Amino acid sequence: MLFRIRPAGGEDVAVIAEIEQAAPSAWPASQIELELQQLNGISLIACSEADACAAGWCCARYCPPEAELLKIAVIPRYRRSGAASRLLAELFRQIVKRGCSEIFLEVRRNNLPAQELYRKIGFFELALRKSYYRDPPDDGIVFKKYI
Repeated sequence: MLFRIRPAGGEDVAVIAEIEQAAPSAWPASQIELELQQLNGISLIACSEADACAAGWCCARYCPPEAELLKIAVIPRYRRSGAASRLLAELFRQIVKRGCSEIFLEVRRNNLPAQELYRKIGFFELALRKSYYRDPPDDGIVFKKYI
């Protein structure tokens, strides 16, 4: 499936909030809005070229030489279709352009599909954060990737 990746802006808050509803630890619209205003942040949205629907989004913050992926979410019907991989590829391109050479993220211990994706694209496990997540509770695994 083909996806167009573009920067997310204030006009995307409502659609991103809809994407978030299908994700564990969904962010409220107010948090999304604040994130889209971050000067050291990158927010991207993936749109399906087949039906022009927003399929997913991601956001990260950077402070060279490091960046941190804060959120990536894809609505269920687009999972395992390449949307997350395309979002991450564009995110990596953007953070390298800003002087970053490594990126970190946390993932739920129970989110095995996400861990599989991250390992497949070169992330490695760095640490375990006990009881890192709430709603629902879960441990967090810290991953890192050199870009």
